[in-house]
Amino acid sequence: MKKRILFPMLTVVLALALTIPMALVSAHEEEDPYVTDLLAGQTEDVGDVKVWNDGDNLYITYEITELDWIITKTHLYVGKNVAPTTAPGQFPYHDDDASSVSDTTVTYTIPLDDIDSYSRQLNKKGKPTGVMVADGSPGVEPCNEIYIAAHAEVQKVEIETSTITTTETAWGEGFRFEGRNNWAMHFPYHVQAVPCMTPSGELTVTGTGWYNDTSPATAWCPCAYTYDLTDAGEPIALQGWVDLSEAAVANTGDWSKYYAKFSMFDSVGKAVQVVFNNDWLGPWYEMPAQQWDRIRMENNMSLPMPERHYAIVGGTLGYDMDGYWVGPGNGATVYPSDGNYFFQLIADPVAETFTLQVYGMGSGAPAADPPPSAKPGWPKQNMYDDPTWLELGTITATGFDFSEVTICAELWASTQAGAEETTTIYWDGMTVDTPVTFGDIPE
Repeated sequence: MKKRILFPMLTVVLALALTIPMALVSAHEEEDPYVTDLLAGQTEDVGDVKVWNDGDNLYITYEITELDWIITKTHLYVGKNVAPTTAPGQFPYHDDDASSVSDTTVTYTIPLDDIDSYSRQLNKKGKPTGVMVADGSPGVEPCNEIYIAAHAEVQKVEIETSTITTTETAWGEGFRFEGRNNWAMHFPYHVQAVPCMTPSGELTVTGTGWYNDTSPATAWCPCAYTYDLTDAGEPIALQGWVDLSEAAVANTGDWSKYYAKFSMFDSVGKAVQVVFNNDWLGPWYEMPAQQWDRIRMENNMSLPMPERHYAIVGGTLGYDMDGYWVGPGNGATVYPSDGNYFFQLIADPVAETFTLQVYGMGSGAPAADPPPSAKPGWPKQNMYDDPTWLELGTITATGFDFSEVTICAELWASTQAGAEETTTIYWDGMTVDTPVTFGDIPE
């Protein structure tokens, strides 16, 4: 049996259901459908039956690949249960229902909302007849299992003389119907949840608690789609721009008023998250106490959580870059951030690692260089007035299931937020894709 699930460029996401143009896509699409052979006379492969869905419709195409064969008629069964009869003439779909018909290609477009289960009609004595009837409970959703029986009448034609040499029954290859004496076939199909990452969006929260339009704690992962990050055979990144310019700042002398999280969850709930919030830090080497944007790679696996603070207000230190006193107003300049950051959380399924890289402007404090270049204990400063790449760190997440990843975004306000205080965060260009080269300017 021939089945292909190809892995094109992600297209996530996550999302709060996750729209897309994406590059890392493992759902069936027209370009990368589920494929099974179209067998004529039980053994001759004359073409393919291709199946895919887009979240609204199911698409089934019969396609002749052996050019001396043609299709003269098709009958199609699509149902929640295995067809209760193998008489193709009783199937619910025929050529008149197809959205496109030629002698080499026939395509059906079937709304997911119309797919029903079927049974055999009963006669007056209560015995089943050969007539197939819908049970009146239509509608399937992503992740549901359905059954397809794709029948065709095909003919082999002598091309030079246009003479019909053979007429055969053909079926999409699958499983024989149980209890039947013929070789009719059906096959199951798992309705795919399509990627649903919204490349651009926003979350807003007023007062305290989780984001809600009345109350879901999450706001960016409503669909059932999961990403197989192992399919690419190389590291894959959740990446995009985040704008915090309309987010609340920390209370004076206290902690953050909001938390925005972009998360990867595996099949058993292990999580790695990029968290944006705003902390109040005290006096910092001759600078007044002020708010700082904090970006952190959190997890629920008791692993390290690398982070970095970006100055919001800025100012001038009394120390030089290496931490030596040069007098008030004579030291290094701390440049403020504009609240816009590009991040990429790079997942490497082979190494079982996550790495967080951030591109943004402003000043941050990484680990100190050893003496004598820097004063002992001094956090070596990054002072820059232009956007710059910084790598926050890498964690090893042994046992994280990279093959089944859900991506979500959420926003919540802490108890420090005021009842009428509103925080809005925006994201743009959000995808799951090949990592941007560190040092290149992200688009």
